[in-house]
Parts: sequence; structure tokens; C-alpha cells
Amino acid sequence: MKIHPFTFVYLLVAFYFRMSEYVGFLLFSLLHECGHYLAACYFDFDIEYMEILPFGAFLSLKDFGRHRVEEELVMLLAGPLVNFILMIIFSFCDKNDLVIINAFIGIFNLIPVYPLDGSKLIQLVFSYLTDYRNTFWLQIRISLIIIALGFVYIRSLGKLIVLIYLFYQNIVYLKNYRLFMLETILADHYEKKHIKLHHTLKYYRPYQNFYFVGQRFYDFEEMKINLMKSMKSH
Repeated sequence: MKIHPFTFVYLLVAFYFRMSEYVGFLLFSLLHECGHYLAACYFDFDIEYMEILPFGAFLSLKDFGRHRVEEELVMLLAGPLVNFILMIIFSFCDKNDLVIINAFIGIFNLIPVYPLDGSKLIQLVFSYLTDYRNTFWLQIRISLIIIALGFVYIRSLGKLIVLIYLFYQNIVYLKNYRLFMLETILADHYEKKHIKLHHTLKYYRPYQNFYFVGQRFYDFEEMKINLMKSMKSH
């Protein structure tokens, strides 16, 4: 586990001014990531590290995008689920401040802004409905629209700092999403229950993809190189 240097600064300030809510926020953010961690271990994800940031925690996975879509959905939902379970427990104990903290963490992480859970969840859900390339553009556009609205309406300095961080993460993601797509296609060797038949170079990630092109049938492995070439130029 890694701890960002600025986290120590924030914690010292919080202890000095007796800001127990901030300490609780960090603790329950860490438990949120532990939910992701346990699910990632169950599905045998390649875990890189967990880091405690000044405004939350983060679990880095080396192979996100290379597992079954259903496994990634469960892993992403496991984090907010921890907060919602804690929220219910604390509501029975009349700990309203802890209920609010967990509700905030759970709901905030479901906002569809990259790299929050909600953005990755919506991209995975879209992958059932449209070509994999389109899911990235939809994910990025929704994320950037919400960030733009945030810059218009948010006035709090602390929230603006978080918003700037999220905007920076989106710019990095926008530069690298093609590589992410190529890695996902290259690693896709899974047998899947449902089939999609295409007449053009499309890729529906949750399905077993087949192609009928030029009066001939091709399976996914035969078309993989052509798909990767088309995505490089997309």
C-alpha cells in the first residue's frame, strides 16, 4: 500500500483542527477500495498497488479490460456496495454523520466521470449495446460534459482541485484509450455464451464475435488483426 505525501499533510491539518470527518472520509474511502480489492482477488486480477490520496484512495489494476465483462462489473460494484452496506449498518446505530460520509463516497464514485467507478461501469454497460470503439467515445464525452458543468457551477476551492485532477486524468485517458482498446482485443480469448454476427469490422466485447465478409465467415481470432488495424486509425 502506498500513501501519497500530501495525504500526511492533510491528516496533520485534520488532527490539529480536530476534523474527524476528514479522517472518517479517508477511512471509509480505504474500505471502499478494499471492496474492489477483495473482488479483484476473487477474480484473479493482476493488482499493482493501492494508494491513499489526500481526497480518497485508489486501486491500480494492471489487467483491467482483459477480464470478462461480468467480472469487471462485479469488481467495480464491490466498492460502492461496501459503502452502502456500512450506510445501512450505521443508520441502525443512529450514526448519521457516518451514514452521510458513506452515502457520499458510494454515490460520488458512481458519477460517470473518469476515472471514477461510474464511468467505467457505464462503459462496460455500453459494450453490450454498441461497438467497443463507440463505448470509449460515449464514456469520454459524458465524463467531459459533467466536468465542464462542474467548472461552471462549483465554487468551492477544494472541490475545484478535485475537478482539476479529474480533468487531468481524462486528458491522459484520451491520449491512451486506443492502446487500452488494442490491449483488450489482443487479450480476448474467452469463450462467450452469446454470439454477434457482423458484416463490418465491429467488436462487441461481451459477445462471441463472428464476421460474414466477402461471402465468407470468419471467427474473432481470424479478424483480430484487421480489427486492431482499424482501431489504430479510428
